Amino acid sequence: LSFVYVTRYIITLRELVIQSGPLRKRIELDHISGVSSKLTPGVNFAMSRENVLQVGVRGSRLGYRISPADREGFIRALSQACPHLEHVGAQLVPREGR
Repeated sequence: LSFVYVTRYIITLRELVIQSGPLRKRIELDHISGVSSKLTPGVNFAMSRENVLQVGVRGSRLGYRISPADREGFIRALSQACPHLEHVGAQLVPREGR
């Protein structure tokens, strides 16, 4: 008997939901401090070694590693949902003055 887990990343009006099989993590959008390909210690939800991104969370030393199939599309969608972040290259960084 084997199990196949699907990992999904859902961006709602208020949250980024990371769902991997029975595990689910909800991150409030205004708590996201940035997204980059620079990996630091964190909780690994990445199901692939390709397209790995680190989602930083304000107030936490640990971030969340994810691997969306459409990395650029994910970053673009998250930047639209997070006005406090700016899309620079292949990452999201805090906007000046915020």
